[in-house]
Amino acid sequence: GQIGFMICVKKGPKVNVKLPKTVPPTAGSVSAATTCTSELKYYNEEVHKAAFVLPQFASKELSQYLS
Repeated sequence: GQIGFMICVKKGPKVNVKLPKTVPPTAGSVSAATTCTSELKYYNEEVHKAAFVLPQFASKELSQYLS
């Protein structure tokens, strides 16, 4: 099966949800995001980005709306 979802905002700064939010590293330390994701079995930055890739049929149908 497929899972559908929507991300909506009314106001606030523009956010690129295709990129995972990371915490910048402090001097001489590993970032919190790297520490957190290194302990996960299935999730990583590439999986997050891939979640926003449309199948070919959907991309074709929505091409006039996507920039």
